[in-house]
Amino acid sequence: MKILGYLKECLGSLVLVILLFVLQVQCDLAIPSYTRDMVDIGISQSGIPDAVPERLSQQTFRDVTLLMPDADVTVLADSYRREDSNAPAAVQALLLSFPRSEDKKGQRAHLSEILRTPMALLAIGPIAERLPEDTPAEMRERVEAMAAEFDITKIRAAEAANPAAKDEILKNVDAEFDKLGEFADMQLNTYSTMRVQMEYKALGMDTNKIQKDYLYKTGGMMLLLSLASIICGIIVVLLASRAAAGVARNLRARLFSRVLSFSRAETDKFSPASLVTRSTNDIQHIQLALVMLIRIAIYSPLLGAGAVWNVLQTKTGMSWILGAAVGVLLLMLIAVNFTVIPKFRIMQDLLDRLNLVSREILTGIPVIRAFSREKHEEKRFDTASRSLLKNQLFVNRAMSTLMPLFFFFMNALMVTIVWFSAKGMDTGSIRMGDMMAFITYSMQIVMSFMMLAMIFVFLPRAEVAAGRINEVLATEPTVLDPPEPLDDVSDWKGEIAFSNVSFRFPGAEENVLENISFTAQQGKTTAILGGTGSGKSTLVQLIPRLYDVSSGRVTIDGTDVRDISQRKLRSLIGYVPQKAVLFSGTIDSNLRFGTDELAQEEVVRAARIAQAEDFILEKDEQYGSEISQGGTNVSGGQRQRLAIARAIAKNPKVFVFDDSFSALDFKTDAALRQALHTEISNAALIIVAQRISTVLRADRIIVLDEGRMVGCGTHEELMKSCPAYQEIARSQLSDEELSKGGGQNG
Repeated sequence: MKILGYLKECLGSLVLVILLFVLQVQCDLAIPSYTRDMVDIGISQSGIPDAVPERLSQQTFRDVTLLMPDADVTVLADSYRREDSNAPAAVQALLLSFPRSEDKKGQRAHLSEILRTPMALLAIGPIAERLPEDTPAEMRERVEAMAAEFDITKIRAAEAANPAAKDEILKNVDAEFDKLGEFADMQLNTYSTMRVQMEYKALGMDTNKIQKDYLYKTGGMMLLLSLASIICGIIVVLLASRAAAGVARNLRARLFSRVLSFSRAETDKFSPASLVTRSTNDIQHIQLALVMLIRIAIYSPLLGAGAVWNVLQTKTGMSWILGAAVGVLLLMLIAVNFTVIPKFRIMQDLLDRLNLVSREILTGIPVIRAFSREKHEEKRFDTASRSLLKNQLFVNRAMSTLMPLFFFFMNALMVTIVWFSAKGMDTGSIRMGDMMAFITYSMQIVMSFMMLAMIFVFLPRAEVAAGRINEVLATEPTVLDPPEPLDDVSDWKGEIAFSNVSFRFPGAEENVLENISFTAQQGKTTAILGGTGSGKSTLVQLIPRLYDVSSGRVTIDGTDVRDISQRKLRSLIGYVPQKAVLFSGTIDSNLRFGTDELAQEEVVRAARIAQAEDFILEKDEQYGSEISQGGTNVSGGQRQRLAIARAIAKNPKVFVFDDSFSALDFKTDAALRQALHTEISNAALIIVAQRISTVLRADRIIVLDEGRMVGCGTHEELMKSCPAYQEIARSQLSDEELSKGGGQNG
């Protein structure tokens, strides 16, 4: 149901697919009936479909009327007209002529029922004379007895002598054919059509042409139906593929849109590798399952139900074979459902486990080699791989057994049908065409079950994939825009204030930040210092609302950041995270990442301030030089400087550098800080740092210890009043450097 729910997005295509399937099923189900007609009528009956001759001699007309009630004689007389009124009466033939105001098909069926018995009786005499020598004695005796009893010459004489004798003759006719029981219809059809053929030959008509015309017409209809079925199938495949691809595209868009709306609280729940797998491999499984569902889950039940209905309409007496076949097929599908499908679910979990182990090993190769753990990791990978192998072997063996079982069952069913059909044909209760149609319909039923069984191969993995995708889509972001954002301020200055801010991670029991209050003023540098795990990065992530405060408030120019739209807020902030991330493209495209409308002079200025201009100009393509994914083709220091330049090029009101100078040497660090102080004097500058030398000349230094602010002031003030700061300073600077205010590094 999860997977079918995605099809709401393409209801129009789905409705069209259903209509096309209905048309295709009708074509597929009609072909066996035309095959039956080709054999039973086109070949066995020489192209003569029923007991109604298109032309009829007057003598035959008079003979026929002797063998039917008076009411039927009236209907017969109304159905024929003279062929040529100018010809002598003795040679005038009668043509079949139906009044246009009546239903021709219904009238012909009624006329065939009227003519069938009389025409069959007229054929018995010639048939008895031409019986093959190998005709069974019982049948020979029956035909010869009927030919003697219903000799048309005797009947003419009896009726001429006594008109009332006609009623007695008709009673004898009914009694004789009642003796044939269930074979009466087949014998009547066979004899009556043979008599029509004799009539055509007597009138000089080309019976070979009649047969060929019927075969060509019926074969042409079969070709047209086959072509229509093929065209419907092609259009359905196209629509199914487009619909499934559209659903996959929309799912990816929704998935990425939802992920981009996540705060750090939500992104911490899903690893990047997991999100990539969900947006690629999982969606591909769903796309494939949707194609299979549209193409098979609709067509197969329609075809199977139609084939069952058509089989039940046949008069072969072999419906019990079909019932037994359907029962066996259901048992086979139930066995698959209870044995194989659970293994598919387990296989998806084992595949995820193998992917996890593979990612860990591949990303941790340097560490594995450093600790000589290659053998251990090989065993760990082998364990995960073998678990998946065992599960896959079971599934593959089961599925590979299922298909031969289906084919064996299909062939056994065909042999059973042929066996009982042969018995029926021997007794005259079944015709060859009926047997062929029955076999075809039975094969359609079996194929329907086989196609449904194929869906079981794809659905379990798609079900797991749908659950994983829905898990992401069902995760609501905790950082939301306000209903009425206060974005209309015309002159933002960029003053950041923390007021009694506390924060705890979702699901945590204790705060990681407790009662933090300070102000970062425009044009001033505010540094945040503290030991590892003291909450420095978490603190600055509250400014662009990567997290929202648990209590207290963070304001920009007196406006709570939660009252500003995220887009507007982040346009005011130039944030450089701890891990500098670059995107595939060029240096120029990375520096323009914050805004597309940027003059080249501004790009060059940002690179110069960030101390990146020198190494950029050394490259052959300079600003057009390629950057690989993640910036792996530049050094860590160069990557940091490009990330800083990207933030500078954005020209924000607030700069947040989250330990962004860690990969820079002391000389570049000092030059960069000097350039920031000189070139960017109208923005608030917030720097998170580990090195005292980076923050020594800051206008205000915030010292954190275990999530609490334990100091606030300049370097000189903190050296006098803050033991935590003194400890950090003395661990990094010598007494001489401290006495000189940080020396050259300051």
